[in-house]
Amino acid sequence: MQDIRMAIILGASVLSGSGCAQQPLAQVSPNLPTLEIVSPFQGTVTTTTSIEINGTSNNHEVLVNGNRHLVIDGIFSVSIELTAGLNDILLQAGNGYTTTSQTLRIERMEETQQF
Repeated sequence: MQDIRMAIILGASVLSGSGCAQQPLAQVSPNLPTLEIVSPFQGTVTTTTSIEINGTSNNHEVLVNGNRHLVIDGIFSVSIELTAGLNDILLQAGNGYTTTSQTLRIERMEETQQF
């Protein structure tokens, strides 16, 4: 589930010589960051030592476990090393006002373990 918070940009009224020209005091930012994980699916179980995360965002970059990765034409692809057991991978996209984040949980099993 995506965590999306609305951004508020504060403005002010502009005074003119004959009175007050009204402008909105607050407006909602129209460009809330989007973040969608296309693959792998939440809860994927694998025996590989790394996994490719593919997704989309309207942001120019995403953070994956705190590391910056470019988004090109709305698409990102990141290879992540996995440790044995559960791996929680934090993905974030922000615009300076608000951040959208998702945590992807992947389980890496040793090759000798059974699914």
